[in-house]
Amino acid sequence: MNQEINIELKERVKEIPETTGVYIFRDSEGNAIYIGKARSIKNRVKSHFSVIEDNVNNALILKTATKIDYILTDSEIEALLLEAKLIKKYTPKYNINLKDDKSFPYILITDEEFPRVIIRRIRKIGKLQEYKRFFGPFTDVKAIKRTLNFLFKLFPVCSCAPKRKKRTRPCLKFQLKSCSAPCVGNANKDNYLKSIENIELFLDGKKKEILEKFKKRMKEAADDLDFETAANLRDHIWALEKTIITQRVITSESDISLGIVELKEILDLPKVPRRIEAFDISNLGGTDPTGSLVLFVNGQPMKDGYRRFKIKTVEGANDVAMMGEVVERRYKRLIKEQKNIPDLIVVDGGKPQLNIAKKVLSNLELTIPIIGLAKKFEHVYKPNTSEPIVISPDSPALFLLQRVRDEAHRFALKYHQLLRKKRTIKKKD
Repeated sequence: MNQEINIELKERVKEIPETTGVYIFRDSEGNAIYIGKARSIKNRVKSHFSVIEDNVNNALILKTATKIDYILTDSEIEALLLEAKLIKKYTPKYNINLKDDKSFPYILITDEEFPRVIIRRIRKIGKLQEYKRFFGPFTDVKAIKRTLNFLFKLFPVCSCAPKRKKRTRPCLKFQLKSCSAPCVGNANKDNYLKSIENIELFLDGKKKEILEKFKKRMKEAADDLDFETAANLRDHIWALEKTIITQRVITSESDISLGIVELKEILDLPKVPRRIEAFDISNLGGTDPTGSLVLFVNGQPMKDGYRRFKIKTVEGANDVAMMGEVVERRYKRLIKEQKNIPDLIVVDGGKPQLNIAKKVLSNLELTIPIIGLAKKFEHVYKPNTSEPIVISPDSPALFLLQRVRDEAHRFALKYHQLLRKKRTIKKKD
């Protein structure tokens, strides 16, 4: 039985991408039994299958696990914070067993006039109540230190151990601009507490709130002709934006099935959209414009059904007209060849792209359900409605739509880059 389970899990590994994220081993009841993070979750999960005999805990994980879920992130920092939140929420038993001393590192904020941000291993949970805030537990001390070093460059606060004797001059961290030296009276209290607040927001996963504050302050500084402050805030914004992502949860087949069932209800479709086709356009200033079609069946990509289009009839950077051309070419061909039509069409974009695609379908006398998915707010648009449908951010239906849309974008961009490369080589010749 165990051997069969391992084979099923190994098959699941093939679907996992080589990117940063968090992975979750679950038992037959859906409980999280082990949570980990990695720069390449595919490689890390594969490693669990190569050390079974040498690692008792790992053998127990694979013996108990029946499925693997994963959450994609765009940065190691995001993966670190997400892993800590999930471990704290689910307390997976094999994460606990992997630490002989039963203690994990935490990020702690002290309850002082000028709070310090420190890393400590905590054995007894009750000790955490001695601090103003705590974040964790974490599993990777080096990653925590890298995260805090990044934060201290943006929000310089004290991370030193308390000294018995009062300092007379700032420490090296002040010279490195990663501490504002409150220990020698150098820090403005209001500014210091704002930095602490921003660190808390970051560790709470509320980085967009920090960004909004920074953008507002940057505009105010620019209006006041304080260009030095505006430039400093701009650099902070750039640094933060590199860490901000939209987490993509790719779960087990049962959840994918739930996603297509939810889509039927949310979009009021005539039947469950088992066959979904999605379109995207890629061009750079109207040069080498391309279109893509990707096919998902039962929530899974079917690459044999992917198609790419070189734009033929549209000149200039007109994404809307290009979308119309691609949709028309696709379904004219399906009609001619009498092939299966999809249960749902997804176009990347808002009302303009949706309207032209719908017009093409009407001209072809096709009544296929169609929606537009706008990137900015992940709003879903249906024909003949002015207001978008807002789907819950944690909905399996939205995760599935995002996955379909992003795969169409990736495929279109890949073809666009290929054409551009060919054109560049031809010019050189």
